[in-house]
Amino acid sequence: MKILAIIPARGGSKGIKNKNIIDLNGTPLIHYTLKEVKKVKEITRILVSTESDQIKKVTDEVGNFTPFLRPNKFAEDSSRTIDAVKYVIEKLEQEYNEVYDYICLLQPTSPLRNAEDIENCISIMLGQKTGSVVSLVKIDEPHPHKMKVISNNTVKPLLSNTDSSVPRQELPPVYELNGAIYLCETKGLLKDENFFPEPSTPYIMPPERSVNINNFFDLKLAEYLLINIKS
Repeated sequence: MKILAIIPARGGSKGIKNKNIIDLNGTPLIHYTLKEVKKVKEITRILVSTESDQIKKVTDEVGNFTPFLRPNKFAEDSSRTIDAVKYVIEKLEQEYNEVYDYICLLQPTSPLRNAEDIENCISIMLGQKTGSVVSLVKIDEPHPHKMKVISNNTVKPLLSNTDSSVPRQELPPVYELNGAIYLCETKGLLKDENFFPEPSTPYIMPPERSVNINNFFDLKLAEYLLINIKS
């Protein structure tokens, strides 16, 4: 089984400038993902997909993970990650004669995901052979049944036929994608053009390893967790 780990890291972040390489407790953000995935022996190759020479320079500090840059058209605000991944798959096959059975997408904005999480997902995939394994985290608050929208200056439930007065303990458990791990069969990814080819199996991660850095609050939370909580 050949697994390609792809770390998507475009340079044009709007929420936090240079987010993917921003300093996190004295280390560039992307290094956390690189250092953990390097521990996973089942990974055949690690590749950073970026259009940025600056990001390439930072990743080169820990290894040769950027053999080529992605075209700018795959690194715009409206660009889809799936298109950048398809470009990598096709480039490796056509110019490097490399074909992979599975793709493991690891976003650098999830610095608290560890090697064991990746290994656990691979173990699940080894058992099911096809489809995908996706990391999630349980949501306690706010539960979707208690969320509201404002329509014509009137408060309405986000979900119809829900009662926000129901105690949280009686509501069905719900989960959200934490962005840490997307592991899927290459054939299914290319066919469906997404990271959820069926069967799509959940891998539940704890909140303390599920921080996905989109803003400075997330960054500060990650700093705190790295200092105070051992995974």
